[in-house]
Formats: sequence, C-alpha cells, structure tokens
Amino acid sequence: MEAIADQMSMTKPFIYQFFPNKHALLAAICDRELRDSLSMLNAPLTDDGPPEQRLVNFVRIATLRNIENRGLWSLMSVEEKHLPKEMLSDIRALEMQFHKRLTAIIEAGAKSGAFVAAHPELASRAVMGMTQWVRRWYKGTADTSPQDVADELCVLSLRMLGYQGNAAL
Repeated sequence: MEAIADQMSMTKPFIYQFFPNKHALLAAICDRELRDSLSMLNAPLTDDGPPEQRLVNFVRIATLRNIENRGLWSLMSVEEKHLPKEMLSDIRALEMQFHKRLTAIIEAGAKSGAFVAAHPELASRAVMGMTQWVRRWYKGTADTSPQDVADELCVLSLRMLGYQGNAAL
C-alpha cells in the first residue's frame, strides 16, 4: 500500500477512504486491467479478417499486455490466496471471457481448415498459457524486445495449431 500511495503521491489513509483493504484495491486494479484488455481484444482486430490474422492479433495484444503489466500479475499471484472468494470469482469470470474469445477464433480457424484443432478449448488454454506465462519469465533484456517476444509467440501459436500459410505478423 505504501508503494501505491507513493506512486500516486497520496497517503495511505487517503487510499483507505476508497478501499477497505489492500486486497480490495488489488482486486479493483486487476478488474480494471482485465476489462481494458478485454475491450482491446473485442475490438475489430480480433473480430474481422481470417482466423489466422485474428489469432495473431489476439496473441500479440495478450502478450504485450501481460508483459506491460507483469508487476501487477506477479503481485496478484502472491496475494490472490488472500482475496475474498467473491472478488476472486469475479476475476476468474473475466479471465474466462478471454478463454471464450480465443476458443471462438480457434473454432473458426478449424472450421475454415486454417487450423488443426480437434479440441479448440484445449488449444485455447495452451495458447493462453503461453501469453500468460510470459509475465513470469520475461525480464526485458536489450536483445529481446516485448514486440520480438510477441512475434515469436504468434509464430509458435500458428505452428501449434497446424497453420500452413503465411499470416502477416
């Protein structure tokens, strides 16, 4: 809480006027980030075009957002066991929307023949796992930019789904 107060140039008592405890603040921050990310993923970038391009756009957005917010998600992984069940349930429901969105893209790709995916929901979880795990291992080195990582995960996602064409990265 002290770090947040310092970052916002506020006092902890001021923040506690709006949030009863640090877990409520953390849940609110996570909720906002997930909603912002969902808004980006529901944009035309992942609604229009062939499934392979929609997948690339989804993976790129998800990867870059996870890299950008890796500090928040690291904190969340440590603190989530302390969140009230209803807060954690709300966060999990938002995360499920990502899964459903990606599953729909993979299903469309399988239907069109662009992807080989007997189990689109499982494939979705695998792709999401790649984009989420990046926040644990990426450290921001000079030789590998966030964009480089996102591009590589796009290629790996397409390969994993058996895509044989040339999707624009």
